[in-house]
Amino acid sequence: AARSMTVAPDGSGSVFVRRAGEEIEVTGRFSLAASDIVRTTTPGARILLESDRTAWLADDSSVRITGGGSLEVLGGSVLAESRRHLTVSIDDVTATTSGGMMRVDRFSASAAVAGYAGEVAVAAPGQETVAIDPLFDASVTAGQVLDPRPYQVDLDDRWDRLHLGDVVELDEQLERYADAISGQL
Repeated sequence: AARSMTVAPDGSGSVFVRRAGEEIEVTGRFSLAASDIVRTTTPGARILLESDRTAWLADDSSVRITGGGSLEVLGGSVLAESRRHLTVSIDDVTATTSGGMMRVDRFSASAAVAGYAGEVAVAAPGQETVAIDPLFDASVTAGQVLDPRPYQVDLDDRWDRLHLGDVVELDEQLERYADAISGQL
């Protein structure tokens, strides 16, 4: 069943919601409507969209709520997770997941979409949809989606550490095993 959409700071601090030309400072849970713009400074925020769709905003990020299962990244970074269809857009480019988790980073002249879990598809006008597997990312430049490449996990990044830490640990463990085996040959 559809339920209301809300935003709350991801920790202590404020989130700002722009609605009908007015900016509202939010310190607790706040109901959202389509076309609201959510902006974070420090800390980030957690947005609950309809039907268990969740998006986390990093510090200094902003998004426009475009529907119950969609939002547009205006700046910064968004981590989105859903068991259902969820769309995150950057201008005319859309990143969609159903039953997965993806990260969208918007920079001044480009963007990146990374798959953390499940299936992620990125579509741009006039281009075939690009599938992004977990632990891969694709750059978006001038409205074009480039070929996916292996995602560079950043251990200093909070989301990478939280959601991809097991992958890094496994990789380090496999390297130790490989070193031990090659030492015995």
